[in-house]
Amino acid sequence: MNWVLVYLCGLEKAMALWEGIAVNLCSDVVFIAILAGLLYYFYHKELVKYQNFFGLDQNSQVQVYISTHEDNATATKGVVTAVEYEVAAELKYSLQEIRDSRLIKGISGILGQEIKLPELIIKVSPLEEGAEALNFSSSLILIGGPLRNQVTQFYLQQKPLLTYDKAEKKYKELNDGEYRTISRVVAILVKMNYQKQTVFLAFGDGEIYTAEVVRYLKENWKSMSEKYTQSFGLCFSPGEYGKLIVSKEILPS
Repeated sequence: MNWVLVYLCGLEKAMALWEGIAVNLCSDVVFIAILAGLLYYFYHKELVKYQNFFGLDQNSQVQVYISTHEDNATATKGVVTAVEYEVAAELKYSLQEIRDSRLIKGISGILGQEIKLPELIIKVSPLEEGAEALNFSSSLILIGGPLRNQVTQFYLQQKPLLTYDKAEKKYKELNDGEYRTISRVVAILVKMNYQKQTVFLAFGDGEIYTAEVVRYLKENWKSMSEKYTQSFGLCFSPGEYGKLIVSKEILPS
């Protein structure tokens, strides 16, 4: 028996085995890297869509201001609306799902980096009137109309595409620089740019319609981000089974 030949044959088989293992390992690593890259690409695409629509970067905050009204019987002198707080919380947790999903956490672990998303913070509108109380630096979502939300009242004075006239109790659209009354509208959703801010105004006739408009924003912001690349205004009218329907859209002229 030629022991040298046997040894060489065994060595050749061992090398072939290790080569196969190495190739498989490399293939797995490459596959995982490509998969992680694709996942990150699609996530980053969603993140950019989110940031562009809400006017954010990774260091920004989305501040949600809900209505408050004066009540001297309370220690804070102000009372918030439970319905508005609940729908604001729904919006907050819905947008946080992007950051907190297992998929995103898995991608972060594979890539070895933390993926940061802007925070959404719920606040209460101040009771004071006037711009001096409204010094904001973040993007805003304002829930509730000008009767009880002073932040909404301030931004309605900055010429958004839709507004609400408290004296006439009517919704109005901006047309050729002037506001004109629109009929059969019970709620509005407006996106406007004021200085360096992106501001959303969401309110209607009463708490229920206000909540429905906020839920519309929560459920449709992705499709709206593709449809509207700048400011817009949406008018809502009552539909079947108490649901609101978009009856008119207002775009910059």
